Amino acid sequence: RVQTNIVICDVSATGLAAADISAQLKTRGVLANAVSPTQVRFVTHYDVSRAGCETALGACADVASKVAA
Repeated sequence: RVQTNIVICDVSATGLAAADISAQLKTRGVLANAVSPTQVRFVTHYDVSRAGCETALGACADVASKVAA
């Protein structure tokens, strides 16, 4: 089993470009990079806690909920 601190998400179902999602996340304090028009790459660092990951996930949910609205 491979363990990594990198997560790549397919955001095509949102209808937004990955770069737009990245920009929206940045306004919420989450840095993520578009690696293709439909994929966003998230990377944690050793100093990112579980709470930090949950905060980032909440920002992702917030962005997604704005698209669905």
